[in-house]
Amino acid sequence: MGLHTFGQRLQGEGLVDYLALVGRDDRSESPALLRLLAEKYGLDYDCLLDEADPRWEDLYGEG
Repeated sequence: MGLHTFGQRLQGEGLVDYLALVGRDDRSESPALLRLLAEKYGLDYDCLLDEADPRWEDLYGEG
């Protein structure tokens, strides 16, 4: 994902990429939204990532 132009709204694939990035940005001082949701439902986020279907790798930029 590249930079967007200041003052212009993200659209289409750029918006999807940005939301995916925000949802998975996981830092100790600010846990990922996806981690928080997993914990709310009693799931181990790290285990979910380790056992994820390989088709999700593109979403996480590892494909």
